[in-house]
Amino acid sequence: MNPHVVLVLVCAMSLAACATIVNGTTQSVSVVTPPVEGAECELTNSEGTWFLKSPGEAKVHKTKNDLKIVCRKDGFQEASTTLESRFVADTAGNIIFGGGILIAAPIDALTGANYEYPTLTAIPMVPSESETAAP
Repeated sequence: MNPHVVLVLVCAMSLAACATIVNGTTQSVSVVTPPVEGAECELTNSEGTWFLKSPGEAKVHKTKNDLKIVCRKDGFQEASTTLESRFVADTAGNIIFGGGILIAAPIDALTGANYEYPTLTAIPMVPSESETAAP
């Protein structure tokens, strides 16, 4: 193979993964649990599990899969939500600025860099039935 072609391909591949470079493969997700603080929350996606105490923040690995959050606190019902993984537009820039070489999309998809979650979520906590029943 022509050495100039190899050099061009290597340069294109190094520039192609723009979302991976610009956005990274992790992101911080903050959780609040009104009306209480101190709930133990577990965040899970296909790349792992992270823990925080509300209000708090966890650095999670981004992926195309949604992020499930479950929070627990004594005296309250378990509360949960799922954060949808959203595609970010950086991959389109990879295709446009990458000279038509479609290397970036697979790289960013594999690393999760072209996806993101909402950065803040509120998961309301409801008192357990035994706490709400007054004698």
